[in-house]
Amino acid sequence: MRDLMTEFRRLLGDGRATVMGMLRQTPNDSKLIDGLREYREIFGILDSMTAKEAMTPFELIDASRLRRIAQGAGVRDQKVIQVLFSYREFCEQILRANWEQRRHGA
Repeated sequence: MRDLMTEFRRLLGDGRATVMGMLRQTPNDSKLIDGLREYREIFGILDSMTAKEAMTPFELIDASRLRRIAQGAGVRDQKVIQVLFSYREFCEQILRANWEQRRHGA
């Protein structure tokens, strides 16, 4: 699972870099500014988790830990939940793709 979190963070970083590059071309674009704010919140959430929480978030994060992560990132609890579900969806897609690749490759 650690590799999946690393890949998740890498893809988020690539997206943030793309938005920053676009913002250099159109510096007053409010949608791009909002996009960077969104990336900052997501990275704040991920950085507020312990290493164990990041590897297995749905097994370790209860209501009090969720509140602590939200406070550490400066976001609402719902935002943390949204990011966790996005991460779970990402993991499911990767696992499904790996399974399909093994199924068709064998």
